[in-house]
Amino acid sequence: MDWAPPYVTAWNWVIFDRQTGKLLFGKFENERWEIASLTKLMVAFTVIRICENLKIDVEKEMIWIEGECLDMNGTSAKLREGDHLTIKSLLYALLLPSGNDAGYLLADHFGTLLYTKKLTWIEKQSQKIVEEEFNSSFSSMESFSNMYIDSKYLAWKS
Repeated sequence: MDWAPPYVTAWNWVIFDRQTGKLLFGKFENERWEIASLTKLMVAFTVIRICENLKIDVEKEMIWIEGECLDMNGTSAKLREGDHLTIKSLLYALLLPSGNDAGYLLADHFGTLLYTKKLTWIEKQSQKIVEEEFNSSFSSMESFSNMYIDSKYLAWKS
């Protein structure tokens, strides 16, 4: 049966038949694109793992808002300099409005903690999960513009 592809406004996308493995429709399905939102999920995952391992209470531990996080481009949780929020609140700010500012602040805070505590195994574990599960990579917890994946592979894995 010949069907017309659906109208989709995304820059790239793919539709697979999971039973046959056949690619039905797609747009730039073989091209690799930046996927900042997955990087944000990995920042959240890593922060939660660090907190669990170091017994940090996400509802009580506060982080001061300052520095470069306030200058982030893209989507924002609209953090204000001088405020202090719990880790839990910053995780919400990262994931709900997709706040680049919250993600950068968390990555910077916990990246410093990883460096000073020499707990690089957590970041390596996160990198390993991304490589194995998503056939992708990211080079830094601070970056929202250097993680790539192709939509055809992600659709097939999901």
